[in-house]
Amino acid sequence: MEENPAPGAGYGNVVAYVAVPTGLMSRVLAEGYKTCRRNQVPCSFTPENAIDGLLKHNSWVNDITVLEVVGLPESRLDSGKVKIDGQQLEPRFLRAGTFRERVQRFEEVPCPFCNQLIPEMADERGHVGVRRYIDKAFACSPCCLEACSQRTQRLQTGLTITVYHQTTAAVAKSIANAGGKLLRGQAGIAGAGIYFAHSARETEWKCEPKDGSKRVVLECAVKVGNVKTLPREGDRNTTFASLVREGFDSVLLQRGTCMKPGKGFGKPSGDEVVVYSWDQVQVLREVPRDPVP
Repeated sequence: MEENPAPGAGYGNVVAYVAVPTGLMSRVLAEGYKTCRRNQVPCSFTPENAIDGLLKHNSWVNDITVLEVVGLPESRLDSGKVKIDGQQLEPRFLRAGTFRERVQRFEEVPCPFCNQLIPEMADERGHVGVRRYIDKAFACSPCCLEACSQRTQRLQTGLTITVYHQTTAAVAKSIANAGGKLLRGQAGIAGAGIYFAHSARETEWKCEPKDGSKRVVLECAVKVGNVKTLPREGDRNTTFASLVREGFDSVLLQRGTCMKPGKGFGKPSGDEVVVYSWDQVQVLREVPRDPVP
């Protein structure tokens, strides 16, 4: 009889996290995570704690990838000790976390920070969803490590706000299957980002579904870092690269009052928060919709 999987470490199907030196990642994914002296595999319920756990006994490691533990039987997870029973965590319970492989030829795509081509690092780019950290900084680019460190510092010291995102039930399921990761859109009034409202009610008129599919509201914790304020007209040319080169990490879109004829005309539209990288978002839970009466 097949056991139920252990409860997730947040929204989605990730049970726990295990940090490994990036140079060993492929081997661990192929052979599993093995311990020599212990009967339990150490794990964590957040990526940050996983990194700290690895560095506690391996302070020399500066290039770390955090792997996701999925599908683990509930009986094997010792939540109190935050460990997994057994001397080996089998490969079938581990994944790198990639939920989208970008198809660009990265030999021809400049670094988002310095705007220089880095063809020799093309193979290290485009793996959306992989949590790789160099000197404890999230590696947005393998090129400008100091800029990555500065961005990580801004996100850690800046505000983390609770905001709301509405999407279809089908997309919400794919987000959960990806471990709670959101992919930025293809376009928008402030560019191709991930858009949030300050309340579930405001998502009712900000979400623009293409059909009548069932919709879901996700409550999210978003690290906004250094915020750039834009007027209601926004700027459709805004990108992750254009923001970080200016020292910003997110956009506050001041929408003012509704100018569209109808019941909402003249009423507050509700400001929007926009980020351009999945690593700034943690989906907390699904919440009930709050339709306009």
